Amino acid sequence: AAQARVFPSNAKASSSLPPTDQFTYGPSNLSDNDLSTAWNEGASGDGVGEWLSFSFNQPVRLSRIDIANGYQRDQKRYLGNGRVRGLRIEYSNGDMQEIQLYDDMGYQEVQPAVPSDVGISSVRMTILSVYPGESWEDAALSEIRFIGER
Repeated sequence: AAQARVFPSNAKASSSLPPTDQFTYGPSNLSDNDLSTAWNEGASGDGVGEWLSFSFNQPVRLSRIDIANGYQRDQKRYLGNGRVRGLRIEYSNGDMQEIQLYDDMGYQEVQPAVPSDVGISSVRMTILSVYPGESWEDAALSEIRFIGER
């Protein structure tokens, strides 16, 4: 079957920065196909322990996850905000993995720790460590693409 982008039916975050007149920072920005929008966690501190959770309205067999680290609207915001270094990914079937993201703009491919024939109904990602921002404490992610089949 064809592998395609699968959009979550719901995205939640432990915290998000409040919106401004110009920009929003909620978890829906991770699935809008736009690298110039981002989720920025809004907790005090550097973002370690903050989490995202994505659910699918029917089980998905994941072949890959693409993650765009940091706030990729421009170089100043990318370096200014924290980026995610260590990330724990937990799947609804009980599988779990801990990955390290590169401190780079663009997309990074993650190989899911789930057998390709197992349907997943939700994914939870928790920040374990960060690359500190030069100007702001908030850690950011710009896009998360789930690739697979329903």
